[in-house]
Amino acid sequence: MITLFDQTEVLEDYIASDRREQAEKNAQKTAKILYEKNMSVNDIAEAVGYSVKNVEAWLGLVPQA
Repeated sequence: MITLFDQTEVLEDYIASDRREQAEKNAQKTAKILYEKNMSVNDIAEAVGYSVKNVEAWLGLVPQA
């Protein structure tokens, strides 16, 4: 049986996950805009708070497995 506490915890986890996904989508959009403005991948990674490897993947600069 799921208790109210369990339901609240599940809902909070879902909300946190949704926020992380949205933050990553926003970072991807920002990375693409900055790349189009000729900013370096290293600077973009620092600006959006993700690794260079992630930014390169978002920009299609590395082959994806």
